[in-house]
Amino acid sequence: MLNRLRILQIGDDPATSFCALQFARWGADVLKVTDDDLSPGESTDPVAPYRHQYENLNKRLLPSGKLSSMAATADLILTAKAPDALRDSTITPGAETIVHHVLPFPEGTDWTGLMADPLLIEALTGYLSANGSGELPPVRAPANLIVYVTGANAFAASLAALLRRHHHGASGRVVTCQLDVLLSLCPFVRYQYAGTAERRRGGPGTGVRLYPVGDGYLSITLVPADNWEALMEQLGSPDVPEVLRHASGRSDEKAVAQFLRERSVGVSCELVWNALMQQPHLKGIGWFQTLPQILKNPQLSALDYFESTGSGTDAGDVEKVPGLPAQLSICKPTPAALAREGAGWRSDDRVPAASGNDPARKPLDGVRVVDFTQAWIGPFATMLLADLGAEVIKVESHLRIDVWRGSGQVPPEQMANPQADQRNVSANFNSTNRNKRELAVDLTSESGREVVRALITTADIVIDNYTPHVMRKFGLDYESIRALKRDIISVSWSGYGGRGPYSDYKANGTTTEAMAGWDALFGYREGPPMVMGFYQCDAMSGMQVAATTLLALLHRTYTGEGQCVSGSMIETAAGYMGPELLAVSSNVEVPRWGNDHPDRYPHGVFRSADEPDHVDCWVAVCCQTDSQWRSLARLLGDDVTFSLTQRLSARDKIDKKLSAWVAERTRAQAASELMTAGIAAVPVLNVLETLTHPVFSKREWFIPMQHPDAGEHFYGGFPWAYEGTSLTAERPPPRLGEHTREILASLGYDAAAIDELFDRDVVGCIR
Repeated sequence: MLNRLRILQIGDDPATSFCALQFARWGADVLKVTDDDLSPGESTDPVAPYRHQYENLNKRLLPSGKLSSMAATADLILTAKAPDALRDSTITPGAETIVHHVLPFPEGTDWTGLMADPLLIEALTGYLSANGSGELPPVRAPANLIVYVTGANAFAASLAALLRRHHHGASGRVVTCQLDVLLSLCPFVRYQYAGTAERRRGGPGTGVRLYPVGDGYLSITLVPADNWEALMEQLGSPDVPEVLRHASGRSDEKAVAQFLRERSVGVSCELVWNALMQQPHLKGIGWFQTLPQILKNPQLSALDYFESTGSGTDAGDVEKVPGLPAQLSICKPTPAALAREGAGWRSDDRVPAASGNDPARKPLDGVRVVDFTQAWIGPFATMLLADLGAEVIKVESHLRIDVWRGSGQVPPEQMANPQADQRNVSANFNSTNRNKRELAVDLTSESGREVVRALITTADIVIDNYTPHVMRKFGLDYESIRALKRDIISVSWSGYGGRGPYSDYKANGTTTEAMAGWDALFGYREGPPMVMGFYQCDAMSGMQVAATTLLALLHRTYTGEGQCVSGSMIETAAGYMGPELLAVSSNVEVPRWGNDHPDRYPHGVFRSADEPDHVDCWVAVCCQTDSQWRSLARLLGDDVTFSLTQRLSARDKIDKKLSAWVAERTRAQAASELMTAGIAAVPVLNVLETLTHPVFSKREWFIPMQHPDAGEHFYGGFPWAYEGTSLTAERPPPRLGEHTREILASLGYDAAAIDELFDRDVVGCIR
């Protein structure tokens, strides 16, 4: 049924392209309207041709002259044009056509006219300030990560819009904003609880770094004694210097790296990693892989992840196309194929017509989700569903709590309730669980499982992010719950997928970033690979969890069929590196760009003057054209009119001049003067500064929410807006088991039965 969806993509914007790519790979009829031909534009980036190939897979390209007729009969139009610009064009959408605008910056603000450069977006959200070394400039995310993450988010928003159209009769306009998408990932709740924004330090505050082990690197924190001792055992228990026997000594990363380099000569990093992963008590450990290694990764091979487009000249030259983030038991993706010319829609068949007429309702009103997820990726995904209107019931054991309840607590002196239980005041937990109710139940007891089975019979979707065997152990795997409710949708999202040699291994953001090539491409241009700042792969994967869940829900809406969704972080993360993996499969070397850009210069981050309350001050500058360079040269007192090639040859000289110029000014002064001269430049904000920045304040993007124990803090707004519908954050993050009694009552348990379950500790509530 999804193959009847008609998606019209207008233009070549990469975020919009990635969103449309998801539809195309899952079988929708995607027409891309562009003035370009099938070949990529000019670029010095060796990955550019492969980016063009990747973003256009399974699409058909339509001449711009055909745009009007296609717009009138499309289910969904995807465009980076602002609403006013689209209205001023000749495009006339049909009465039931949804128009989705994927914009870099919000409309009607000082930033509206900025170029859609990820460096600028990262700088203004606080994301950039958290990534890189404390002694060096902040450094941007690798590859096309930021725009592709926006595309994944827009895919989820588009699917929700299609569901809203079907159930509530609403088409109209949807807007997804890249700035808001990225800001929604940043840890501003945690920093509010702590009272300060963390300084970047070459990796997360937990101490995870890339350490040399034999012929490779492990992504690991070696501060905890368990991790250190287990690694030493794998290296044959070498003599350890006294200073490294203590956690404080192991905080000297250079000393630890030098010791490991000397004591692990001839060791197989892969074998060490596999041995460590057999010990589940150890804290997240990742095996760093280069992009060529990823193409031969045993786990991805077991998942049949890579496909061939069949475009190579011989068997050894066939390109490997990264697959999709999940496998669905009924919806099957279309085999990967290169873009080709198109003339119109593939078929006259259409998806079922809208059945409702209440356009003010939220997209997922009436959908119930039973949420078994924990930590970041899963709860973030289910919070997105809750924000879109789903009723989400979080299921958690009061005897073995969500791991995120155990960290990032509010200091007692700042609590609204100083006597609050520490499990209810975690910034990490509270940042990803608003708009949910919670049931606390012991799944190791048969009575607890009976409660959960009763709950599942009332649900549309069940989601977990355990390793694959956990839900089977509890009798809550897909086949078991399908026997309870035939049209149920079961979503299981683990670190490494449902089968293969690593399927039972635990994963998190940093371990996945290491294996999926993010670390290999992240860092400074002339420096080594690095770990990113705050486990962001968790939330970035969570967007695809939400999107793929909605894909299965849309299929059920059209056909009545439930199904099983099995996805993984490693598949998701590798998909965000699609063009780079395509390039490597064709023996093209992929550079680490740092803050540089292959086709823009100057393009980077420059230190500005210290400010009274801020000493880590930087300005992001993006000079795109020769005309902009001439304006910048005049500002710097230079009359040289270099071309891009000449500017790149004179990089050192220009960097010194621009650095000296920026250093004499505050962030605001430098950015203002550059913008006045026509050069894109913005201050690099830290995460907490976004809370009070006028652009966010005027939009009232951050939502103040009162938690009964933690007090009032700002929580994230929404990365999307739906015409005619207001999204709301009405319910603060739940205390442990806060709604257990009311949920049990709704399932038919009387007061005596509920009391008995509490007395037997089958269920619980911590207030």
